[in-house]
Amino acid sequence: MTDDIRTLLALSQLPRVPRGSVRRLMAWSAALGNALPSLLDAIALLELQKPLPPALDHALTAADQVLDQCRALNITILQHGSAAYPTPLCRLAHPPVLLFVKGAFAWDHSPRIAVIGTRTPTSWGIRTARTCVHRIVAFRRAGEPAEANAVVVSGLAPGIDTAAHERAITAGGRTWAVLAMGIDAIAAPSQRGLAAKILESGGALLSEYPPHAPARKHQFVARDRIQAGLSEAVLLIESELEGGAMHTVRFAQRAGVPVWTTLPRAQAGARRRLADVHRGPSELLRSGTATRVTSAKALDRLIRSLAETPVPANR
Repeated sequence: MTDDIRTLLALSQLPRVPRGSVRRLMAWSAALGNALPSLLDAIALLELQKPLPPALDHALTAADQVLDQCRALNITILQHGSAAYPTPLCRLAHPPVLLFVKGAFAWDHSPRIAVIGTRTPTSWGIRTARTCVHRIVAFRRAGEPAEANAVVVSGLAPGIDTAAHERAITAGGRTWAVLAMGIDAIAAPSQRGLAAKILESGGALLSEYPPHAPARKHQFVARDRIQAGLSEAVLLIESELEGGAMHTVRFAQRAGVPVWTTLPRAQAGARRRLADVHRGPSELLRSGTATRVTSAKALDRLIRSLAETPVPANR
C-alpha cells in the first residue's frame, strides 16, 4: 500500500497529469486486483508523455519527502479503494484520491452532520450554531455506545465553522475539520489553536493535500465537496446567496445528502428585507431544496430520521 501511495504522490508532482487519468489507473488496478504499477509503468499505461529523468527523480524524491513528513507528524494517508477509506466519499463525482488524516478519525456508525455557514455571522447565527451543535453531539443511535455520539463536520474557517467546532469541543463531542490546505500549513494563529484543541478533544483534521501544502483559492471549493461527502446531512446556519458555504450545499445535493437550514422567524416572511447572510437559506427554502430547522426539537427529529435510514459507515 505504501508503494501505491508513493506512486500516486509522485504522479501528483508531475505536470499535466489529469486527475481523471489517475482515477482510471486506480480503477484498472482494482479491477485486476493488482497493486499500482511503478511510476514509469503508470506513465506508459496512461499514455502520458514520458518526463525527462530529472523530473522523474524530483517527483519520486518529493513523494518520499511527503511520506517522511507524514510519519513525523503522525498523519495517516488513506487511499481511495482501500478498506480504511470512507465509503461515503465515493458518492462524490470526484472523490479525493488520497486523504491525509491526523487525530482520532474513528469511522463507526455515529451520525455525521456538517455544520457550515458564513464567515461573517450575526449574533443570532452564532447562538443558533451553538444550540444546534449542542443537540447534535448529544445524539447517538439506539444501541450504540456513548462514545459513538454524532460527529460535527466543518471547515475550520472563521465564523460559523469556528463556532461549530468550539461548541462541539466544549459540549464533550467529536468534531472533524476538513482543510483547504495541508494539515501542517494552517496559517492563522487562531485557527492553528483551534486545530490543536480539536485533536486534544479526540477529533480529527482531514485534507486531500500534503502536510505543508499552502491554501489556494480553488482548494476551498474542493474542500467543500469533502465536507458534503463525509456527512449524512448538511446544516446551513447563515450564508450569503453566493457565499462559500453554498458550494457545500450544492455538492450535498448532487450526492443525495439531505440539506437542512435555519432562518430567523422575523426574516422568513420578509424576503425583500432579508439580511445578506439569510439570503442563501431563504433561497433554499423558497426552492424547496432544504428543510427548515425551526427548533431544537425539530433538529432532534431530523437527526432521528437519519438513524432510521443511515448511510453505511464503511465497507
